[in-house]
Amino acid sequence: MFCKACGNEVLNTAVICPKCGSATDGETPGSPAAKSLITWGWVTAILFPIVGVILGIVITVKKNYGHGIGIIVTSLCSWIFWASFWVGFLSALN
Repeated sequence: MFCKACGNEVLNTAVICPKCGSATDGETPGSPAAKSLITWGWVTAILFPIVGVILGIVITVKKNYGHGIGIIVTSLCSWIFWASFWVGFLSALN
């Protein structure tokens, strides 16, 4: 991203521009928005695995590798669980 004040290129996670010192719109890994995204990532990984994989990829791209990879792996395991659950449930109906 670019600083709105001076136009200098800054990191997406930068809170202030290193050139001019003005505040940026950067999202720090510990910010409430980042924590909320991680929380929703874990919830959807268990309940809605496909959405969990997508959020895991987004979180990984935002440089939070530990949570991102964990959410992706949890989503895939959850998908296997839910798929086997529904196959068993539907076969029991027949």
